[in-house]
Amino acid sequence: MDDKIYFEVLDNIKSEINSAQSKAIMSANEQMIKAYFNIGQKLIENDKWGTKFIKTLALDLKLSFPKIKGLSYTNLRYMKRFAKTYTDIEICQQAVGKLAWRSNVMLLEKLKTNEERFWYANKALENNWSSTVLEHQIATKLINRQGEKTKK
Repeated sequence: MDDKIYFEVLDNIKSEINSAQSKAIMSANEQMIKAYFNIGQKLIENDKWGTKFIKTLALDLKLSFPKIKGLSYTNLRYMKRFAKTYTDIEICQQAVGKLAWRSNVMLLEKLKTNEERFWYANKALENNWSSTVLEHQIATKLINRQGEKTKK
C-alpha cells in the first residue's frame, strides 16, 4: 500500500473518531443541562419548604450518588436560579443549553439580562471558548467593545 493513501485513511478515521467523541460529549452535556433545569423546577415547586429542604436534599443526593459532583447545596441553588431565569424552550433552543454548566453559572452570576447571557453564550459556542475565556470576555465587556446589539 502507498504510504500517502495509508496516512490519508488514518487521518480520516482519526477525524471520524474525534468528531464522534465531540458529539457524544456535547449530547451528554445538553442532557445534564436539561436535568439541572428540571431539578431547578422541582426546587421551585417545593419552595415553600425553604432552604433547609435544599440542604437536606443536597446531603441525601450526595449519599445516593457519591461519585457525582455538582449536587451540593450551592449548586442546587444555582439549578433553581437557572430554572427561574430561563424557560424550557430557551434551554432547548438557545446556546445556554449547549454550554458547560460552569459557563452557565458564570452567565447567571455576572450578567443581568437574558439578552446579554444569550449573546455571550452564542459567542462562546461560535468561538469554542473555555469557561476561562468566557469569563475574560465578560469581564472586559466584549459586548460593548464590539458595539453590537444584543440578540437571542
